[in-house]
Amino acid sequence: MTEKHIHRHETGQEHEQTSENEVPRNPEVDHVSLKNEQEQQLEASRLTAEEHAIPSRLLASEKDEPASSGFHIGTLHALKKDSYANLLTTTRRHLPTVSKQFSKLIHQKNIEALSDVGAQTVARPSGLLGGGIGALIGSVTLLYYAKHYGFHYNYAFFLVTFLVGFGLGLFVELVLRFVKRRSNV
Repeated sequence: MTEKHIHRHETGQEHEQTSENEVPRNPEVDHVSLKNEQEQQLEASRLTAEEHAIPSRLLASEKDEPASSGFHIGTLHALKKDSYANLLTTTRRHLPTVSKQFSKLIHQKNIEALSDVGAQTVARPSGLLGGGIGALIGSVTLLYYAKHYGFHYNYAFFLVTFLVGFGLGLFVELVLRFVKRRSNV
């Protein structure tokens, strides 16, 4: 990298000083000799590459060698499984005794499978949000009518409005996904 420092002395004149690493520019460059030098370097590189290259007849083609060269589809699954078990073990070392036992309980295969299914279907954020809003609006409305018209508040109505709101929340999510997918296509 070249660095230039411009000195301004009391006289007001500017003097350029080049760093020690900079090669002074010479406008009289011999382009023919530069081109010859580049061609010689290129030829030397070609010869070196040919010396170190492996002939194509010695290389096995993909057709000759079967695709199972040590990598199997199950290997990736096993690697993920081992990595997950290692992560759980490492994390449990830092937990108190009660938390370790709880972690062992909830990370059993059967419980994790049920939890994953529940997370993908039942505990949808849009469903829970819709259910909460539906239960709030429905309960406030029923409570208002119960106070003004004098009938008893039925607590099962909360569950019904929650389920209706949950269904509406899921429906709105599906409609938004469909619209978003259509707009991306």
